[in-house]
Amino acid sequence: MKTFRQIDNDLRMLEETLTNQWRNDALAGVDNRDYWIRGVLRPERAGFSLAYHRITETSPQVVLLIGVHRSKPEPETKIIQRTFDAYDSVFKNATNQLPSYTLVMCDSHGEFNGIANEIFLKKSQSIIQSHLGMRGTFFWLSVLNDIYGLDTSDHALSKIVKTQFSISPDSNLYSSLLRGAKNRGWEADKALKYAALRIQEQPMMNDLLGNTGIFLAPGDPETSSLFAEIHNSVVFCRMKPKTGMRYVNQPFWVSISK
Repeated sequence: MKTFRQIDNDLRMLEETLTNQWRNDALAGVDNRDYWIRGVLRPERAGFSLAYHRITETSPQVVLLIGVHRSKPEPETKIIQRTFDAYDSVFKNATNQLPSYTLVMCDSHGEFNGIANEIFLKKSQSIIQSHLGMRGTFFWLSVLNDIYGLDTSDHALSKIVKTQFSISPDSNLYSSLLRGAKNRGWEADKALKYAALRIQEQPMMNDLLGNTGIFLAPGDPETSSLFAEIHNSVVFCRMKPKTGMRYVNQPFWVSISK
């Protein structure tokens, strides 16, 4: 049986190795994966978390927000299954353990976007639950907002935009928000309010993550400013391009993959 000092030394060595792997996107080289890592915010936190779970032989904890779809009435079972199989491979490759997921169903995001597709979310939850079994725990974002007392009204978000944060027009985040606004037919002001909405959610995401959880963001590091208040690592994953796909970089709830 190893002593505490030996375990601590193993943890530190493994933490350094995994931190460098995630910083350099080394895990992105695995063949036949549908998703690959685009970047890691605070890779040292990811390295610690993954090392901890490999040493203790426990499941890594992953927090993922599930969005609504603008036009799809129902989710596609095979795409959801493929998505979580891909996520599983990312974390099992690093820890030798399948992850456990805390999944936040973002009904209030859909309401903000004018696409309150509750049926899509409920059916997505049913498919994910069937696929993951006991490895999936679900929360609804509107319920979490009520528990944490978050004010998501237009007035409250406007106040946050004016008083609590500023985004440089030259920043990657601002460009990303404007692209999103254009795709949705929004004014730029609404895109900034959406950023405010996401930023004020970060404290409750920290609670869901605990000490060793990892926040999985299906996007690009250019939006990392939205996650600046998350204490743990944020891992950005995107879908690999496939023949015949128009939107190759989207999570399953906006994918048109066949």
